[in-house]
Amino acid sequence: FCQSDAEAPASTVSLELLRFGEQMCCLELRHEGLLPGSDEFDSALASWDVVLSGLKTAVETGKPLPWPRRRH
Repeated sequence: FCQSDAEAPASTVSLELLRFGEQMCCLELRHEGLLPGSDEFDSALASWDVVLSGLKTAVETGKPLPWPRRRH
C-alpha cells in the first residue's frame, strides 16, 4: 500500500479460511491497526477488493485477471 511521508503505524492483516460444507469455503480478511481517514486506511479500502478479486479468479481459473497494462 502507499505510504505517506509520515511514518504510518504498523497494521496487521490476517486471513482465515472457513469451511462451508464439503465444496465451499469463505476467506475472511481482517486488516487491523489502520486509523480511519488516514491515507493508509483509504488505500486499503480501495485496494483489498482488487486483490481479493484477483485471488478468486486465480483460484477458480488458474489464470490471473486480465488487468489493463499501465502506460509508463
